[in-house]
Amino acid sequence: MVENPTETDFDALLREHDVVVIDFSATWCAPCRSYTPKFLRAAREMRRSFPDLRFTFVTVDVDTVPEVARRYGVKSVPTTVVVRERRALFARRKGEAERWSGDRSWPELVRVLTQVFEAASA
Repeated sequence: MVENPTETDFDALLREHDVVVIDFSATWCAPCRSYTPKFLRAAREMRRSFPDLRFTFVTVDVDTVPEVARRYGVKSVPTTVVVRERRALFARRKGEAERWSGDRSWPELVRVLTQVFEAASA
């Protein structure tokens, strides 16, 4: 888990990993406080389920590292963006990874991330 990387460090993470899952949040955000523990738990779950995949989970406070938030057009928090092979994935077709704003249930979060990680492992 990487917290609040600088823009340079963030670019290095993108080069070094096949999948980067980013949680954009803020300390003043009430929904973020309920989502972040699920995000951290999902990171542990994916590590157990996909031990050979090069990936990382990143938390970005939009007030601390605004340049990374701007890069991905984050307008509300929490927002989660999945980057695979240095490209942000958006929900265009069924089964494709998603970018979403707001809280997600634990089962939904694991389902979506499992789909991304299975595709990246193939």
